[in-house]
Amino acid sequence: MKLACEIPINYIENCSQQTDFDFALAHLILEDPEYASYYLKLKSTSTRKLILDNGLFELGHALPSHKLFSAAELVQPDILIAPDVLGDAFETGQKFADFATEYQARNYNLGVVIQGKTLTEAIGCYKHFSSLSNVDCICFPFGARYAEFAFLEKDAQCLCSRLALITQLTKQGLVNLNKWHHLLGAGLPYELRLLSKFVWLNSVDTSIPFISVMKSVPVLESTEKLLRPGNYFTYPYDRDKVITFNDSIKYIKELVA
Repeated sequence: MKLACEIPINYIENCSQQTDFDFALAHLILEDPEYASYYLKLKSTSTRKLILDNGLFELGHALPSHKLFSAAELVQPDILIAPDVLGDAFETGQKFADFATEYQARNYNLGVVIQGKTLTEAIGCYKHFSSLSNVDCICFPFGARYAEFAFLEKDAQCLCSRLALITQLTKQGLVNLNKWHHLLGAGLPYELRLLSKFVWLNSVDTSIPFISVMKSVPVLESTEKLLRPGNYFTYPYDRDKVITFNDSIKYIKELVA
């Protein structure tokens, strides 16, 4: 799998080149001039792939469509992830249909997020989106929790739900290899090790390399989900941290390769 990271703003210039491609958050593009400036410059000086996310994980809801497209107009992403609704396959499908219709003339490559309350719903959501010609990228969110795993604690629900979906899509021969498949986030190196075995998964974004350093947890030894500190994106610049962050990225790249 190709690796991208959600990189703290003060470290983008020094750390982004250690990753395989870039993953940016639309609301930060609109809120932080320095963050936006880097990705704006990127498109004029580099051929690196850029995925622009709708911010649901960070905000608790997807950025409104008009703001999402305002961010896209600034940085011209290779893939723009359309709005979705956590745990709701129907509403996610409706939001995508409205979004794609309203902005179809912009000719962006669109990404979708698989949602559902149950594993069956999520499989149905995948079948629907994988059949659409205007869907270029299909994303599997870290925060999915299906009813079949409600007996587990929250973090285990997330890990088992996504793993079960990807396993079932593989076993049932449902994977559309004409689409790009992306993992939205990961909380544990162990999960990445498991999912890297599915060769049809193309890419992943994660904060693990940075959180592990911020919390002084060896990146390959963490056994509990690594949560971002409150100042994650504004983490103060420290020249000595750059080398440590880049070494941490290298370890995760080797893990998912």
